[in-house]
Amino acid sequence: MKKSYFIALVILLMAVAAATVVGWKLYDFYFLKPKEETANWKTYRNEKYGFTIKYPGTFGLEEDFFMGGRQLSIGGPTELATLNGLYLIIIQPKQQYSLKDFMHELLLTNYTTKDFILLDQMKTTFSGREAHKITFTGGIEYLSPGPQKSGINFHEPMDAVFIPHGPYFVAVFIPHSFKEFKRIASTLTLFDLAEDKRSEVDTAGWQVYQDQKFRLLLPTGWHKNPRDSGQLILADNSLYYLTFSALDLDKYELSGAIRQLYNQNKLLEAEKESLKVLCENVGSCGEIIESIPLSINGGNGIEYLVRNKGLRVDEPRGFTNEIHRTILKNNILYRFWTSEQIPPDDLKADYPKLDPSPIELFRKILDSFETV
Repeated sequence: MKKSYFIALVILLMAVAAATVVGWKLYDFYFLKPKEETANWKTYRNEKYGFTIKYPGTFGLEEDFFMGGRQLSIGGPTELATLNGLYLIIIQPKQQYSLKDFMHELLLTNYTTKDFILLDQMKTTFSGREAHKITFTGGIEYLSPGPQKSGINFHEPMDAVFIPHGPYFVAVFIPHSFKEFKRIASTLTLFDLAEDKRSEVDTAGWQVYQDQKFRLLLPTGWHKNPRDSGQLILADNSLYYLTFSALDLDKYELSGAIRQLYNQNKLLEAEKESLKVLCENVGSCGEIIESIPLSINGGNGIEYLVRNKGLRVDEPRGFTNEIHRTILKNNILYRFWTSEQIPPDDLKADYPKLDPSPIELFRKILDSFETV
C-alpha cells in the first residue's frame, strides 16, 4: 500500500524528465560528500537495476515491487510506520506505451493528487549529465477498490529527484524533516547496466506447455498439478506455481454488471468489481495496488497486483502480493495468477527470498503466452 501513495508523484516527475544518466552520485546535487562515518553503514546493492545506496545500521530497509520495478523504503521504525521515510523507486516503462499514454492510464484509473503544492523545481547537471528536482508539500490520494479512500499529506517540504538511468526511471523522495535522509541520498550510486550484469530469468531450455486454448513456455520440471487441473507447479508444496483458467466468457458465473464490463473491454473495472464480490462472499479482501494495460494482438489485457494482509491464515504479519494477468480475446477470458510472500524483518529468516522471485518468473512465463 505504501507504494500507492507515491505513484502520482512519480508520474509528475516523469513529465519533466528527458535525459540519460549513468555512473554519477546524488551527492553532487546536495554538495554533501559522505562523511567517513558512513563507511560503517549498511550497503544495499542491486545488480539488475544498477545502483547502490548506504544507510545507518539502526535504520531499516523495506523492498517492494512497484510498477514492474522496485521501491525501497528507508528509515527508523517511526518513519517507516508513518510513511515518512526516504523512498527510492526505479521502474522500466512498458515498451508498448508512450510515456504520455502510460501516465494518462494510471492517473485516470487509480490515482489523483491531493493538496499538492509545488514549491520549487530545477534542472541541473551532474558529471555532464542532466537530472531534475522538485520540492513540494501536500500529498496524493489512492483510489482503492473498496468504499474507503486512503491518502497521506506531507506537511513538511520534500525533495524529489528524478534521474533517467538507461532503460529505467529513478525517483528519490527525500523529506526535509530529518537531515539524515539527505546524507543517505548522498550515497546513492548508479553504475553501468552491462547486459552480463543483469539478473534476468534465463529461458534457455524451457519446455512448451500447451493447453486446449493456449500455450506457454515453462521452466524445466514444471508440470500440471495432479490434484488441480487449473494449476501448473514446479513440485508439491513448491512456492513456484501458476494458477490459470481459460473459458468462454459466457460460461463464467458472473453478475450482469461484471459481464457487461468485460463485454465493453473494461478489464480493470471488471477485476475490481470481482474483488469486491470475493471480499463480500469469502472475506478475502485484497486491494489492487498497481495495474498496467497490456497490448494483446487481437485482444485486450491487463496486469495487476493485489495486496493481501498477512503471510498465511494463521500469520497476520507481513503481506502477500498476488500478480494477475487477465486477457480477453475472441470472447475467451484467460486468467493467470501466482503469489509471493513479503515477510517483516523479524520473519525473513523463516521466509527466505526466492531467486528468481515468483512474480519475476510469472512475468517471464506469461510473456510467452500464445492462443491456439
